Amino acid sequence: MPPRPRRTPAGSTNARGDSIGPVEFRAAAAPPVTETEKERLLPVTTEPRAAPPAAPAPPRWAVKPVRQLTAGELAEALGYLERHRPDDDVLGRALAGELARRTAAAEFARRTADRGAAGGAGPSATPSAPDAGGSRRPGA
Repeated sequence: MPPRPRRTPAGSTNARGDSIGPVEFRAAAAPPVTETEKERLLPVTTEPRAAPPAAPAPPRWAVKPVRQLTAGELAEALGYLERHRPDDDVLGRALAGELARRTAAAEFARRTADRGAAGGAGPSATPSAPDAGGSRRPGA
């Protein structure tokens, strides 16, 4: 059904205050769309769509908490982060700090084991804190 023309009320005025009589406004009708234009605009295929490419599975280390990562996984994660997300300072610092902590702990364990295997003479294999023997007061 074509749209009904709108009419302005009798006695209306325009922006300048000029009196205007009843005027009909009609929307321009769009030309009809042919079947070939429909097929061109909306191609119809009977073939099934191809599935979107599957995203690669995340690495093993991507789903673990930082404390549970091995030293190798930490190094791999830092390399990945440097290549793909160099602006992520927070994660980079967390990974680097954990890797540094692990490396220092492994180095300390290796040196302690070397010291113990060298004859066992000398200071104990486990370091003691300055206040390990209780409170030390000057002059006591």
